[in-house]
Amino acid sequence: VPSATFLGSANWNDLSALRLGRSMLEGAIFVTPFAEQSKRPDIQEFLKLYRERFNGEEPSDGLLAFHAYQIA
Repeated sequence: VPSATFLGSANWNDLSALRLGRSMLEGAIFVTPFAEQSKRPDIQEFLKLYRERFNGEEPSDGLLAFHAYQIA
């Protein structure tokens, strides 16, 4: 499907899968596990605000929502 953008899971973050489906996966979007150690200012700001709002809870579901928002 030439005009479609494929969306995939973290399973696509695999070198062998990328080699096998390179032409089909060109331009695809897929998720990967969140890295709290990221130095990106937007991620660090999100973590700070989330922890302040929810009393230090780990934001696993919140992070998924944050990334979904960034894609949209």
